[in-house]
This record gives sequence, C-alpha cells and structure tokens, in this order.
Amino acid sequence: MSILVVMMIYYRFVPGITILLLPFIVLMTFLLASGIGYWLSSICVKYRDVKFVLPFFIQLLLFVSPVIYPANIVGENLRWLLYLNPMTGLIGAHRACLLGHIPVDFVGLGISAMLTIVIFVSGILYLKRTEKYFADLI
Repeated sequence: MSILVVMMIYYRFVPGITILLLPFIVLMTFLLASGIGYWLSSICVKYRDVKFVLPFFIQLLLFVSPVIYPANIVGENLRWLLYLNPMTGLIGAHRACLLGHIPVDFVGLGISAMLTIVIFVSGILYLKRTEKYFADLI
C-alpha cells in the first residue's frame, strides 16, 4: 500500500472517490482466490490427475479474464457471457479505482461479488464435506 502512495505522489495522481472501493475489491479478490483454492485442493486430493490439468486451466482463465484486454471490447450482446467469469467485474473495478479515468461498472462488480460469495461458500462447504476422507486417500 505504501508503494502505491509513493507512486501516486511521484506521478501527481489524485485519486477519485472510487478509491474507497479498493478495500472491498481486494477482499472480494481474496475470497474468490480462496474459494477456488478450496475447490481445487479438495478435488486434487480426491482425483490425483487434476494436478496435471491445473496449469492449463489457470492459463485458460488468464485469457478468458479481461487482464490484457478491456471488458468493453466485447459487444453488448455477448457481455453477459463475459460476466459469468467473476474476475471480469473485479479486474474492471480495480482498473476504475486505480486509474481513475474509467467509470466503475457496478453491475459487473455486483455480479462478480455474488458469484464470488457463492464460490467461496460452496468451496468451504465442499472442503468440509470431503476433508474427512483425506486421510483415507493420501
């Protein structure tokens, strides 16, 4: 966080009011990563071959998420398909908060927050349900 403040001072960047959303967005990103981690760790223990497919899955998620391209490059009629990826709204909100010249897409952020909570809670429930079998499988 201190590096961010130093960079803002150096480049004379004055953040807008949307910078107040940043802690919420970081929390949602953490919950999404934790939820996916709960799911994948449980599945990797049960099915040993998943660990070989995992790098390809992560690389596919990189290209499906709007990391290297903006989300508005996709047409309006297909944008709902892009919003099925919870990282879409989170990455867009990160850009809007930190860059300041892009408006925050609250619809995408809301859809991402709902999907993130569903993935996180279901990941915890699946991990709790399957962890009693971990000692038998390892």
